[in-house]
Amino acid sequence: MVIPEEKHGLSTDIRDRSWIWNNPDWFSFYDISEEFLSQARELDASERKLEDLCSYQGFESEQLYVFAGNILASWDLEGIRLSRRSVRSSLADAVGLGIAEWKNRSGKSRESRAVAATLEMLSDEEPLTLDSILSSHAMLKENGDDDWGRLRDHAESVYAFDDEGRGYSVYDAPPQERVPGLMEQYVRWWQESKERLPRAAGAILAHLLFVVIHPFRDGNGRMARMLADRYLAEASRYMFRPYSLSVEIGRHKAEYYMALESITEARGMSRFLDFMLAMHATAIDVAMERAKLLERAHAFLAANDIRLSFPETELLHTLCANPGHRWSFIEATRDMEDDEEAEEAWNSLIEKGFVANGAFVIPDMA
Repeated sequence: MVIPEEKHGLSTDIRDRSWIWNNPDWFSFYDISEEFLSQARELDASERKLEDLCSYQGFESEQLYVFAGNILASWDLEGIRLSRRSVRSSLADAVGLGIAEWKNRSGKSRESRAVAATLEMLSDEEPLTLDSILSSHAMLKENGDDDWGRLRDHAESVYAFDDEGRGYSVYDAPPQERVPGLMEQYVRWWQESKERLPRAAGAILAHLLFVVIHPFRDGNGRMARMLADRYLAEASRYMFRPYSLSVEIGRHKAEYYMALESITEARGMSRFLDFMLAMHATAIDVAMERAKLLERAHAFLAANDIRLSFPETELLHTLCANPGHRWSFIEATRDMEDDEEAEEAWNSLIEKGFVANGAFVIPDMA
């Protein structure tokens, strides 16, 4: 994917404003173009249509598959590989999900902390506060490190990550003495922006502004994406949205970090906004197609009184996550931990007519 040319975004020329946090009015100095707002409103309308589609049998489990995948993708963007099975089991334990295969595998693990922090952030019905941000960040605590759950008290650089998970410095974040005041500004901006911005635009800006402040020693990217998800959830009928921005960003990881790197350049913020708008649109389009396919798949199963095993259901969701893709057995089953179960599920879906020439199909469409 190529990052779009600056057709919209921040209409104020930010040349010579590379260090935008030096401007006392940096939360309000920009003037977002009407074209950007118009496209964000279109995304909001598309999301409402997607929500209307998501009433089919099996949607609840699909939401949770997507939610688990979103956590995995967000952590992976920072080079942290979580166990898919542990994330799912932690989620099942946390929400009381009645899928036996997801249960009893969690504990005081990194995965359980990731799930707990994300659920706390998204399920909090009170207005966002600095304390609630600190609380979710504290839940991500690694080992005996005391920096989790408190603002940094030292100078910090903003890092991007290459494909091998190696970090490299992009720019220097605001000095530590500025961070508490900037975070208070961020919380005020959050509440005020919801009255004037489409939710897609607000979520993108919530992500960007948090990254610019970089208030913590570690976990800033994960928290920024978590906050973007919360911004969207506050305006949605669902806490667990049927699409994942982090998964889509992960498919364009290099471009994502290129866009972040550019924010200190002239028109760099516009490039980031454009990139994230494109990611949001693609995520909704993919989810729309997946929702239609899953609705038809569940209707076919019900009409023919077919029950899928858990491995088959797991594989079905994987195949639907990328409609139109031609899968190999290894690619489709790489996240399944039992090789024998994976092979049986793959062959069973082929026999039932859900896989033809490596592509996912609905049997009555074949």
